[in-house]
Amino acid sequence: MKKTLVKSVAAAAVAAAMAVPASAANIVLIDSTNSFATAPHGAEALFAFQKAANYWNKTLSNDATIRIDIKFASLGAGILGSTGSNTNGVSVADVYQGLKTTGTSALDQIAVAHLPTLANGTDLAMRVNAYADAANKIGVDPSVTSRISNGSNGINQYLDVNTAVLKAMGMGASYQDSYAARKTDASITFSSNFAFDFNPTDGIASGKYDFTAVAVHELGHALGFVSGVDTFDLVGGKGPYAAQFSSGAFGTKNIDDWAIGSTLDLFRYGSGVDGGGRYLQWGANKTAFFSIDGGASVFNLPDVAQEAAFFSTGRYNGDGQQASHWADNKAVLDLGGSCYLSTRQIGVMDPTIAACAGGSVSQNDLAAFDAMGWNLNQNILNNPTYNKTTAEIYAMDGLAQAVPEPETYAMLLAGLGITGFAARRRKAKQA
Repeated sequence: MKKTLVKSVAAAAVAAAMAVPASAANIVLIDSTNSFATAPHGAEALFAFQKAANYWNKTLSNDATIRIDIKFASLGAGILGSTGSNTNGVSVADVYQGLKTTGTSALDQIAVAHLPTLANGTDLAMRVNAYADAANKIGVDPSVTSRISNGSNGINQYLDVNTAVLKAMGMGASYQDSYAARKTDASITFSSNFAFDFNPTDGIASGKYDFTAVAVHELGHALGFVSGVDTFDLVGGKGPYAAQFSSGAFGTKNIDDWAIGSTLDLFRYGSGVDGGGRYLQWGANKTAFFSIDGGASVFNLPDVAQEAAFFSTGRYNGDGQQASHWADNKAVLDLGGSCYLSTRQIGVMDPTIAACAGGSVSQNDLAAFDAMGWNLNQNILNNPTYNKTTAEIYAMDGLAQAVPEPETYAMLLAGLGITGFAARRRKAKQA
């Protein structure tokens, strides 16, 4: 039932996290190619990355060890970093049970109580993109009105869940492809093409990018901030795999046969109202927002202490950004031409970052992780002004210990499953 498009993997690099409390996440970073040791500024980059991992270790309280390959290498134009994740197909019913069992916070109580009702105890309904050929249920067309998927197919009965999230919920995880060799939950590659500022405590230098923010962001993807909407975007309309998918090259022409949604997608709603309520919105090119009360409200709307939690809608068919992100904020070049003047981000899971700007984790970010299966070191609903800057993250006590490992597998070609963090540059394409 699991979607079968090639997942992107990069055999990567690492640093193992130091001892953490028994009730805390333990992110283990694996530097298999020793790329941080050999790259210019690699030691500074690794130190900042260890600081980013330390933040998540101290913020997420689930007893879960997450193993992540990391690498410092050249990436595509405008891309600061990218992440691929190991995922498992898991029944929606089992995920519901995992969320109920693991949820301990006030936010969890609301979120679990408002999970969509499953027909027959197994089948989840949601709005998705229309078929390109409705009569034969072939392909995906994001340019027209959504349809409701409410059958008993793969998309309705199964989710495609990051193994990091499964571990957070105390569920078993299996490994495939390149992730199997070392049982890693994700792979993260940072671009060596950009001018980074590796120490945000004294501000971000002119023309440089906040490396710690990129690291926190990419770790966020590995930990589960992803969306199956990117699959619709890739195989429909202007997506690069649209023609192949419609031809049956991936084993089916009907996207409902696949497990699509992530646990975060259980809280992704759209603007349409049906019978006084809302369906989940999993279609590309459709307005979507984060909600813990069944779509009755947009988290943090009205946006006073935080920005309202809207999602991006697709790189190829939507707003130009991958759906596995918050909606992008606005920015313009300053008169000096090397920095940006920008509006407030929804959170660190924004799809882009501006030169000269420091990043920060918001209440929106932590609320999303709390809802999707992680537990936090605080009641985030009681902290509406939460804003942890990368300067504060970098200054936190704790540091991961670098432990390189020998490379045991070759790097595979990039494909579906990669989430990229883009740089705001003059006329640069934001990926």
